[in-house]
Amino acid sequence: MKLLFVAGGHLPIPPTGWGAIERIIDEQRRFLETQGVSVGILNRRRPALWQLLRSRPWQYDVVHLYDDSRTKLWTRLYG
Repeated sequence: MKLLFVAGGHLPIPPTGWGAIERIIDEQRRFLETQGVSVGILNRRRPALWQLLRSRPWQYDVVHLYDDSRTKLWTRLYG
């Protein structure tokens, strides 16, 4: 199984200090990889549609958006 986590790009993953969501994403990634799941992370601030396409989301079984502002771009991909 392949997963893609799409984050807001506000802080690095894993975070170097405070970063609750970024820490959760990193912990989920580490756990899932121990279970044999391939996990990709797209963590860029305000990526354009082409940046999402470069991550090739159709090659993943599950894409999880951690940043609600990305939903407008996502509907263009699958709408």
